[in-house]
Amino acid sequence: MPVRLLAGIFFDSAVTYMFLHGNWVHLFVNVIALLGAGIPVERDIGRVRFIILFMLSGLFAGVVHSVLNPLSSVPLVGSSGAIFGVIAVLFLLMPFKLTYALVIPLPSVVVGLMLVLVESSAIWLANDIAIAHDAHIVGFIVGSAYAFILDKRRALKGLVIASVILVLMYLIGLYYAVI
Repeated sequence: MPVRLLAGIFFDSAVTYMFLHGNWVHLFVNVIALLGAGIPVERDIGRVRFIILFMLSGLFAGVVHSVLNPLSSVPLVGSSGAIFGVIAVLFLLMPFKLTYALVIPLPSVVVGLMLVLVESSAIWLANDIAIAHDAHIVGFIVGSAYAFILDKRRALKGLVIASVILVLMYLIGLYYAVI
């Protein structure tokens, strides 16, 4: 997709890639994550806003990935970038809402922080070129911006809560590193 999209060929693939998956496991993981995070978000913001969130997160994730990887011949498929946008809205607007996005029930703030840390680490370590980690981060950023557009007060509160938890995680890590 990156080469063809940037060449102006198959511009529709900037949208359709979200509905294709590499294999059944890829599809299954995305469906579980979308159900776990998507149901509470859609109930909170409504169906139309949810569709806008999903499509914008996925569209920007795909286009930015293509711009950052213009010579890649690896096909970009999957809705992970869009799902990361949904998780970001859940993370900021409902930080203590239990989610099953990772199958195990966890507060969305924990899921969001874990995913951002894992994806950021994966980018820095360049551990798997077949996974568009940058698209995941872009989807999360778009979802975060959308959360602030939807409800600035709640999103700011969620950001403060996430920041406090992140600092606590860091301090706990330092404590156990010293012992």
